[in-house]
Amino acid sequence: SSRSLKLNSPNKSYLSNIYQIWAYSLYDQHKYQKAIHKYKQAASYDQRVEEIYNGWGSSLSQLGKFDEAIEKYNEALKICPHYPLAYMNRILALLLKNNEKEALRYYEQIPEGSYIMGNKNYMAKRFKQELEMLDVRVSERTDQDEIMLIQERKKGVERLLELLSGK
Repeated sequence: SSRSLKLNSPNKSYLSNIYQIWAYSLYDQHKYQKAIHKYKQAASYDQRVEEIYNGWGSSLSQLGKFDEAIEKYNEALKICPHYPLAYMNRILALLLKNNEKEALRYYEQIPEGSYIMGNKNYMAKRFKQELEMLDVRVSERTDQDEIMLIQERKKGVERLLELLSGK
């Protein structure tokens, strides 16, 4: 008799975690297209994990696909409205799209004393680390288009850091 594997919720959650970890690893290796594929697989097993959509959005953003990235950050924020990283990544994507007006509007909507504002120092530290990583990536690249994309991202991150420091 043939038996089929039935996936119950704990197994689906486990598989989602495996694909999410795999996606994180690919992202850290700057393999953004492959990371996107793994985030899609992770989401196919569990659509309720905000980190999946934040990572998916970050991968899209690294490829310059800012509108799609913003859609993924919005999905993360539907799941967890006070998720600081998705909120700041959405603002960064808007800055990278040269839509500073909308980025500032989102930034100014963050309630004082909220969980997001309570994590300002963590956010600043995280984006300073990203700046360091971008410097390393520029030094490793020879493709001028790729270098230009990285330098544009650096400008956006620098502007976000200015917002976080109150400038």
